[in-house]
Amino acid sequence: ILYAGGTNSGVWRTTNALLPQPTWEPLTDDMPGQSIGALVFDLADATRQTIWAGIGLYSAYGRVGSARAGLLQTTDGGDSWTVVDGGGVLAGMNVSGIVARGNNVVVSVNTADAFTMANIGIFRSTDGGANFTRMSVGDGTGATGLPEGVSYDLANDPINTNTMYTSIAFNADPARNGVYKSTNGGATWTKVSNAAIDALIGSGTSNLEIAVGRSNNVYVAVVNTGVLAGIFRSGDGGATWTQMDTPVTNEGGTNVGLNPGGGKGPAPGSPPEQIAGGQGAIHFSIVADPSNPNLVYVGGDRQPLEFQNPTSIGANDYSGRLFRGDASQAAGNQWYHLTHSNALGIA
Repeated sequence: ILYAGGTNSGVWRTTNALLPQPTWEPLTDDMPGQSIGALVFDLADATRQTIWAGIGLYSAYGRVGSARAGLLQTTDGGDSWTVVDGGGVLAGMNVSGIVARGNNVVVSVNTADAFTMANIGIFRSTDGGANFTRMSVGDGTGATGLPEGVSYDLANDPINTNTMYTSIAFNADPARNGVYKSTNGGATWTKVSNAAIDALIGSGTSNLEIAVGRSNNVYVAVVNTGVLAGIFRSGDGGATWTQMDTPVTNEGGTNVGLNPGGGKGPAPGSPPEQIAGGQGAIHFSIVADPSNPNLVYVGGDRQPLEFQNPTSIGANDYSGRLFRGDASQAAGNQWYHLTHSNALGIA
């Protein structure tokens, strides 16, 4: 059984995901929001019947989508859904992440219909979503320890389920921006990013994604102006960090990363290389390997055919760029492409 959230098509389920051609059914067509920005199981439900979806606009078509209605929840594996907005608190907010554990529900917000500091950041409910309280306030010297700002992601530790990580950007004090960690279900937070991570977070930051493995390993990726700026790994829950290489392929003598630049096209008559790129704000994903604490996977924009066709890895279409990183390898040899050919480029 597998669930997926569509950019503008709601939540879907397949019960035969291992078949060569799984069949899918839409589950939320009658709900007010079809733009899914986050989708998670409730960690307190061992039967995996309780699922939360967060509504957020992430379409490459100018972020067009349905109304930001808050959250959707099912307790029967997706057969029926209800809208949860904390009495209207989450209405109009763009959900970028969710961690749910019974009555404790934590949500990250990266923008809103009315973009003010009061409408973005981290929000927490201790009564199953009936009410939400903003946890990211001011300069972070308050009770929660979390400053106000944009929260691009919210990632949960799969083993220590009370532990979660988020990002803060665009605080009035740049020193407050960074990666924050909670070990008590989002009640209080501590900054754990180092100077190298913080140096990349600024006015050009358009995304900051986090992945947590099963061995206290954490990965952080900073995206600036739509292009991956750096990937960092911690093997001790954020106490120390090491910067990894950034994945690239060499196209005709030029190193090209995850998010090749391009025009916002194509317009009628435009050449094919004007396919839009540099959209790491919405076209970036990262996940930690569930078994090997040194492995991490990332996905970006499209293949860079404007440099050469086919590319160095054999791509002759605009499909996505996927890479596997291995932190145990020496710098300069940490990333391997996962698409098209294992005989061309770095295998």
